[in-house]
Formats: sequence, C-alpha cells, structure tokens
Amino acid sequence: MANSRLLRLLAVVVPMSLAACGGGGSGGGLLPPDPPTPQPSNAGGVWEGTISDTVAGTTANIAGAVTEANTEARFLTEDGVALVLENVSGNDGSLIADLVAFAPPGAVFSDGTTVSNGTLTGRVVERSSLTGDWTLATGDSGTVSLSYDAGLHQRASSLDFTAGIWLDAVNVIYTVDATGVLFGQDFIGCVYNGQVNLIDTRFNVYDLSISVTSCPGANGTYEGLGVLADEFGVDDAFIVQLDNGAFAIADILLRP
Repeated sequence: MANSRLLRLLAVVVPMSLAACGGGGSGGGLLPPDPPTPQPSNAGGVWEGTISDTVAGTTANIAGAVTEANTEARFLTEDGVALVLENVSGNDGSLIADLVAFAPPGAVFSDGTTVSNGTLTGRVVERSSLTGDWTLATGDSGTVSLSYDAGLHQRASSLDFTAGIWLDAVNVIYTVDATGVLFGQDFIGCVYNGQVNLIDTRFNVYDLSISVTSCPGANGTYEGLGVLADEFGVDDAFIVQLDNGAFAIADILLRP
C-alpha cells in the first residue's frame, strides 16, 4: 500500500458461560472442559478506510492510529473531524469505546456544538480489519470500516526519526530536537512548546504533548499521537492529532 495515499486522504485537514449438565443412564460423571479464557481484543495499529453517517447520508475517508496497549486511539476524517476513542475494551475480537468528536476549526456539528460524545461498538480482527457502529449526542450515527496498514505501523520508532525541522500547511516552522523537545510559533503568534515521546519502539506511533500559549481561546495542554509517513521520501511527513478536551489540533507536518 502506498503510504502517500494516507496523506492524500488527510490533505484537506488543516476505534460465556458454559453450564455443565449431569445425569443420564450412560453418563460417566465427566464434566466438560473449562471454556477458554477470554483474550483481550487488540486493535493496535495504523488504520485507514471509510466512515459513514447514515443520518446525513455521507461517507468520508478516515485514517488514524491505536496504541498497541489499546490505551489511546485517534482518527481524522478527510473533512477535518478529529475523533478520539477512550476507555477502549473488549474480548475475543469485540470492541467498545467511548467516542469524542471535534468539529473542524471554525465549524460546528448539526446541533451547533463543536465537541460531541458518543460510543463505538464493533469487531476487530487483529492486524487485519476494524469495523463498527458509532453514535454521537448530536443525533448522528453510522458505521466505520478500516483496514490495517502494516507498511506504516510495523516500522521501528525513534526520536532520531522525528528530530529536525518541520513545516505545516502554511509554512510555519516547528523544530524537534534529538530528545523530542518541540517548539513552534505560527503566523498569529500562538506558541507551541511540547514533547515527542516513544511508546513502543517496535511500532510507528508516537506520544505527543504540546502546551499552547499566546493563543487566546486555544491556550492549554494538548495530548495526542503522531505517525510518521512518506510523502516525497521515507518518514518525511508527521501526521499529528491532539486535543485539550475543548479543541483539537490536527496537522500534517512536512520536512522542508
């Protein structure tokens, strides 16, 4: 799968009981074996596919990442909606999570809100597919269908890979040093001080924390994830999605 396709999807942007029975004339008194122990579902990976809103009658491309421990999941739709899955759980392929949706900058959802809560329930086939049904407090609901991107996910992560200079869509410069310290300042004066951290060096998903200052209405500490991808070369794009509970930051940073 061409990893640049993931970037194009997001270029518009600024997740028994077994009863024993006995008796019977020929019964030997043997009990059936214990049922297998439920295994936690693993949705870890980088995913891409489509999300449909059955109420609005729309379908959009979507891509994102789930940490290997299922502790955090973040997605972005092609029309700029940032989605966060929280409290992800489930056994034997089942999946349930709280869903938080953030409207794109300057936009609102159908009920006039910019942040909406809901749920996602579905199934995951590890390293293969993730499907589910979602609902939001806006009254919207629909389905999601995702495929696993092994080419992006199964790359080693290192702070050496994120170090350097990055530009966003309007050529604002961000720097990340060899220890993961991030700094940037945009054209309206907002200042970004943050940290890139490793989660599991076997996989290409990074932990991000950014403090925004000098940015009235958007100041605060944002937490999220990042994934390196390929645009013109290897690991020359950094797709990030973070939120502070009220606002989301979603961007594609490119090496100059």
